[in-house]
Amino acid sequence: MQRPIRIRPRPGEGELRPGEWLLLLSALLMAALLCTGGFRYLQRSLAAGLRGAPTATPRPTWTPAPSPTPTPPEPTPTPTLPAAVQVGIFVKVSGAGDQGLSFRKAPGLQAERIRFLPEGTVMRVIGGPTEVDGLTWWQLEDPRTGEQGWAAGAYLVPSYGP
Repeated sequence: MQRPIRIRPRPGEGELRPGEWLLLLSALLMAALLCTGGFRYLQRSLAAGLRGAPTATPRPTWTPAPSPTPTPPEPTPTPTLPAAVQVGIFVKVSGAGDQGLSFRKAPGLQAERIRFLPEGTVMRVIGGPTEVDGLTWWQLEDPRTGEQGWAAGAYLVPSYGP
């Protein structure tokens, strides 16, 4: 009987040299990259076949909420002045000159004078008209002091309050 032959590598024959290791690792890396790339290509082509043509995915957009438009305030109506002096309105002394208008205790030129009302003085009409000495007299009240008296209407014009 013959003995089996055992072949043993000689020292240094079973090992790879550094250049061979580098070549082997490069080949393995290339194989891995090809497999990965091929798998992705296959995955994309299969997914495109199932979905149809690729479409862009819309991005959500932010739409600001409308801000309330401020409502302009209603204009304050300007009261219209009456054309003539009457009870219940304010009047202003006008055309009386430098001395002013006589403010008297009663209607008439002979009634006692309380004081002179300077140009532009605003008073409230509380009574009248009364005709005395050829003039129309109106009873007035000073809105600041409450003092009452009479003045000739020829020098009074309708006005806004003080």
